[in-house]
Amino acid sequence: MIERLQKFAKVLSRISYILLLLAGACAGLTLLSLIDNPWLADDRWLLHSFMGFLWVLMLYTVSQVFARLPPPVETAENWRQRLSYRLRRGMMWLLAMLFISLSVSLILLSYQLLRVSFM
Repeated sequence: MIERLQKFAKVLSRISYILLLLAGACAGLTLLSLIDNPWLADDRWLLHSFMGFLWVLMLYTVSQVFARLPPPVETAENWRQRLSYRLRRGMMWLLAMLFISLSVSLILLSYQLLRVSFM
């Protein structure tokens, strides 16, 4: 699973600057919707820009966290290196499980926000 996330992260790391620009644009639109702005008098863009900010932030986080994984454990190394690699890979598995659970919760949140927005 973490190898698949690494492949996904390598693709996303190529466009990490674009992701940062999109996150800044979504955050700016969210802030403009929150303050008393005459151009955005209603809250039409607030939920959509907040949801976009969360998605872009999640993609950027994946591109940075899973881009470099520790190598798999080999038997030719000494016990300290094997233990170190196992601990690091175990932590990456925990982060991957956390990422999957956050993604599922973000999908549910997106569904709820879109449902509220279009009602």
